Amino acid sequence: MASKNRAQEFNRSIVSMLSKHYSSTVQVKSVDGALEGTGSLVFDVQNRKVFCCYSQRATPKTLNAYMTELNKHTTNKFKLVAFNATDKQGLPIYHTNCVLSVLKDHYMVCSETVSEKAEVMSELKDKRIIDLSMKVMEQFAGNTLMVRNKWNEHCVIISSTAWKALSARHRQELECYRVIKCDIGTIEDIGGGSARCMVAELF
Repeated sequence: MASKNRAQEFNRSIVSMLSKHYSSTVQVKSVDGALEGTGSLVFDVQNRKVFCCYSQRATPKTLNAYMTELNKHTTNKFKLVAFNATDKQGLPIYHTNCVLSVLKDHYMVCSETVSEKAEVMSELKDKRIIDLSMKVMEQFAGNTLMVRNKWNEHCVIISSTAWKALSARHRQELECYRVIKCDIGTIEDIGGGSARCMVAELF
C-alpha cells in the first residue's frame, strides 16, 4: 500500500486461511514502491491479461515483481498491459479500476484518460467496448465488477450513482447481465471509492 498506515493492515492469518482453499497465493517480497492489488490490477482472466495504470499506488518496480511472481504459478502466462491515465486536471488516476472494468462480454473503459490510447485499445478487441466519457467515469461508472451468483448467473455490481450516469444505450448493453445496483452514495462521497473497491476477486 502507498500509505504507511494502510500497509500495516496486512494480515497473515487471512493469507493463511485463503491458502487452505486455493492452491496458489502470490506474495511479493518487499520492494521499493507500491501495488494496491484490488484497485491497481484489473484482470481479464479469459484472455490472460492484467491491466494496470501507473501511479503512486502502482509503481513499475513493484508491478514487474508481482507479474514475475504471478507467472511462476501458472502455465498459461498473463500478459501485462501497463499504461498511464490522467484526470481532467492532468493528474495520474490513482487506480486502474476507476477507468477500466472487465465483464464477460464487455470492457468498460474511459479511453480519453489513457495516454497510450491506441496501444491499450488494441488490447481490448476481445470483447465489446463501452467507452465511458470523463464525466461518466467521474460518477464511478468504471468502478464495476462482474461476479457469478450461486445460480451461475453473470452479475454486474455497480453503484446507483454510476448506473444513473450511464447513457440509455450503455444501460441497455449491460442488461444482458443481471445488474445489481447499490446505493452507496455516502461511501462514494466520503471514502472516494465505489462498488468495485468494496469487493475482492478470488480466482
